[in-house]
Amino acid sequence: MVETDAYTSVMALFAMESRTGSWKDNPAVKQSLEITAFEILVALCNGSHRGLEVVRNSPHILQCVSRAMETVSSRVVADFHLIDCADDHAQNEEDTPIEEKLNVEGLVQGNGMDRTESVDMGLDNLAMASLSFLSGLVPASNVREVLLQEEKFTEAVISLCTHLSNSALSLEAVKLLHELSHYVSKDHSLSLERLATVLHNIMIFEVPSTSAVGAFVNSCLLNSTALMTIQVIFDGLERDTQIILAQDVAARFVRLVKNLTAARGDRSNTAMLAFNSTLVLLLLRGKDVLGDTILRQVLTALVHFIQWRHDPKTCLTIDIALWNAAVNHSLQLLYLTISTTE
Repeated sequence: MVETDAYTSVMALFAMESRTGSWKDNPAVKQSLEITAFEILVALCNGSHRGLEVVRNSPHILQCVSRAMETVSSRVVADFHLIDCADDHAQNEEDTPIEEKLNVEGLVQGNGMDRTESVDMGLDNLAMASLSFLSGLVPASNVREVLLQEEKFTEAVISLCTHLSNSALSLEAVKLLHELSHYVSKDHSLSLERLATVLHNIMIFEVPSTSAVGAFVNSCLLNSTALMTIQVIFDGLERDTQIILAQDVAARFVRLVKNLTAARGDRSNTAMLAFNSTLVLLLLRGKDVLGDTILRQVLTALVHFIQWRHDPKTCLTIDIALWNAAVNHSLQLLYLTISTTE
């Protein structure tokens, strides 16, 4: 497709001069074509460096990005109210407990928490394709700056990170934030502290069992992606925020070990979660962000995790390398703790 310049025809679908075609008048056809077009562009961007280059340098790139951002912004969850805490944080910094500071921005439960109306899966699929497309373009500086500066789009992505009815859509939103996390600064709409707030909400968020059929992603995959993002931004955060995120990581690992040893819940993606959890805990070593009580809980969980992994009754057939790496991280953490304890 790159060799024949066929990609230009795909991107031209989003050009303003093409928006008067007859297919644009049929919502179902338009939706299907746009989903397919974004999926093709995602394959190009992720397939090779050259594919990314030809897409980012296309004369239609900003129109494609604009349409993708418009699609994502239109899928903001109506059942939640987004609160921008920037002004409140500045006014109440002295009086507000750190836990409240970290939670005042993000998703606040509204009256529609238990809505049962059907979800428009077509629009959700289009939003997922759009998010995936934008994630693939984050390495392109001309696109990245547009994404980081647009407040409405930032709020929409934050809202979608804990989408009640479609956790697959949540995952694509979290993946985009992960890609952007390497480039955020205080001058952007998405700052480090604001991103930390989102990650905190993701770490404590439980994917509802009522997620739409075919759109379910378990908490482990969402949390794993959040953990990878925490690795990127942790050192740039304020100490109080580091403490809260460290507690989130510790609590999630302890909960994971309890579920593993009790053989509860879906085990999908648990190896990746165990790997990322223990890796972050290892990186936190020496930063003095975990209190004694939480540290003891983590150490106990590490011992139980190693025992569970090597129990003859534990049967694992996939992700063996990840499980072994998680055990290696656990052993290192225990050794470092024992060797430095006075």
